[in-house]
Amino acid sequence: MLLAPPDAAQLGRHHGHDPDGSPIIDRTPVEGLFFNGGWCYGGFKATPGSGFVFAHTIAQDRPHPQNAALTLERFAEGRAIDERGGGPFPWVH
Repeated sequence: MLLAPPDAAQLGRHHGHDPDGSPIIDRTPVEGLFFNGGWCYGGFKATPGSGFVFAHTIAQDRPHPQNAALTLERFAEGRAIDERGGGPFPWVH
């Protein structure tokens, strides 16, 4: 059976999570562009709280204390978040 190659839309999509299973709520290197994503399996339950700290981050142009560790840079700096019972594996949640 031959499979068709993925189209451009499929290649641009990201299904999954961050390497440490924790979200990113942060500014990006692009001025005025912010990111809130990578929520893994339980993110829908955290939407109200993430909206609150994301709004603070955008309005103040600095992270709220609750999302200060959830930066893009944490991966490059080797600061992955290790949450006991969490992470990118659904069977440990």
